[in-house]
Amino acid sequence: MQPKNSNRTDAIKSNSYKELRTSEDALDFVNSLISQHFKNDLLSVETSCKNQIASLHQMQGVKMILEAPDVYLAAAVLIQ
Repeated sequence: MQPKNSNRTDAIKSNSYKELRTSEDALDFVNSLISQHFKNDLLSVETSCKNQIASLHQMQGVKMILEAPDVYLAAAVLIQ
């Protein structure tokens, strides 16, 4: 599935070359390709969500310190 012969020979050397002889081979190849891209997209979204949640947790701590009714409670929040 490489447009140039040099790309095909490089793919053979790296064991990523797939020769599609039957429709089952083609379906397996397309399924694995789509599932890999889908997995990469999901991992990217998961990382983004984790980063946003971590940012929100940090902001929650700052909010608790700023809204503390006295210095003693603010100090207790800072220790945690």
